[in-house]
Amino acid sequence: MLKNGVYKSSVGGTDINNSGTMVGGNTITYSNGTSKTVHAPGSFETFVYGINDLGAITGDANYPSSNGNYTWKNFTAVCK
Repeated sequence: MLKNGVYKSSVGGTDINNSGTMVGGNTITYSNGTSKTVHAPGSFETFVYGINDLGAITGDANYPSSNGNYTWKNFTAVCK
């Protein structure tokens, strides 16, 4: 994680924006070290992969169906 442009911890992610906010797995980690878990409503699993400088995140969510199978769906959301 970066703090004031300096590497401070081993927290990793799949993407980081210019504000130092990172996403990876089902977590958003802010540059101040706090984090939020992301869960798409009704999904079995949620993964976040990208974040831009406006705080928009992209990811996939896995939804169960009535026949026992699962369906992956892409999503975008705003990081607040």
